[in-house]
Amino acid sequence: MADTYQAILRVSFHEDGLASCTLDSAIAPGSRQSFGECLLFSAYTLRQLVNASAEVASSLADALASADSRNLNVGQTKRVDPPEGTAPKGFEADLRVPPSNVVLFDLKPWGFGLRGVGLEYYGPESVGVVADFIAGRFEGGFENVIARAEKLCAAAYAAGGVTIASQNIVAGEIAYEAMEIT
Repeated sequence: MADTYQAILRVSFHEDGLASCTLDSAIAPGSRQSFGECLLFSAYTLRQLVNASAEVASSLADALASADSRNLNVGQTKRVDPPEGTAPKGFEADLRVPPSNVVLFDLKPWGFGLRGVGLEYYGPESVGVVADFIAGRFEGGFENVIARAEKLCAAAYAAGGVTIASQNIVAGEIAYEAMEIT
């Protein structure tokens, strides 16, 4: 059975302060693509919130709550075009939504070692880079959708509604609500 939607996002940190994104998506451009990418952003953001320590997640949630369509990148890392070669660290996110509409999301960090050195910094920094990247893939005000998703992710986290078990369901709810403003 073929997936309804599948996307693999790769966030690569080339050096402190510079990162790039690539996305392989198995869906044709259009409204389903924009929904899928909003869902991908929401799932990615919620996973980074759940994986972070309480202090780091709270700080990220506060930054997301204050984001707007002119300032989607809530971190200090600048997004650049992917250079040649392999980055020393980053994240690979795999989102699948089969015909049953169950959200399946997997996030794999690389380059952080067995102890995860640097994840508390690079995880939250990657969220802003991904927001900027996905918003830039569409025309016609998609920045507003991603800004709304940022705020909804922050609100869900602040309300205590995001857990390892609930994050994929919450991501779907956030994507639906964020897309309503288009």
